[in-house]
Amino acid sequence: PSSSTTEVGRVVAPLLLRGWATWQIRDIPVCWEDDTYQEDQTLERNIVRQSVADTWESALCGDEIPEGECLKFVGWTRCSEGNDTGIRIRVDTTNPRVDGLGSELAGRVHGMMLNFTFATWSPTCLNSESERRFCIAAVAAHEFGHALGMAHEQNREDTPGTCDEAPQGTDGNVYLGPWDDVSIMNYCAPNWNNDGELSPGDRQWIRVAYYPEYYPSLCVPLSVWDPSLGSGASANGPVPEP
Repeated sequence: PSSSTTEVGRVVAPLLLRGWATWQIRDIPVCWEDDTYQEDQTLERNIVRQSVADTWESALCGDEIPEGECLKFVGWTRCSEGNDTGIRIRVDTTNPRVDGLGSELAGRVHGMMLNFTFATWSPTCLNSESERRFCIAAVAAHEFGHALGMAHEQNREDTPGTCDEAPQGTDGNVYLGPWDDVSIMNYCAPNWNNDGELSPGDRQWIRVAYYPEYYPSLCVPLSVWDPSLGSGASANGPVPEP
């Protein structure tokens, strides 16, 4: 992967969301599974937490959203110390993934898997220490998109033929806006995981999904509910290797 940034330009409007799985709380608990918790991985855990703050928490606060209503990920303790009713993260040497979308992860043991070492999965992340840290942050941002209810962008039925990545993981059931080639949830993004950054559309439409009352002109016209979607039950992972 590359840590260089890309100017995205005009706002496009992507989102493939699992509508019934959006969280109905504004403080979402996060904990680290005790069976893989290592005291010497404080740096890595902090990278994950900062990446989530810089991407999804940043998108879900400010502008029209009152500060007291901002969505936050809270806790970040060992699961044995509490905060075990939300997202439970296991650190593993295999591919990063989630076992569901959005609130389907609530209290689910090993609901999210993250990789800090890259010894057997995506070893190119070990080209340098800065590259390893970048990979940890970029993967965390992608997986927490799933944790908010977002499916992979290439799973959409309107995915163009220029994207040759197969649908992967559980589908959403809500389309908001057209397909986005630079979404962090899109395997076909020009840069791996969109360089760990949310696209303008990611930021705009996650706000609409969680705060429709503040975006009445955007919510209804661009939301398309399709009961035929969202029936998949497979796990969501991994992001493709860079």
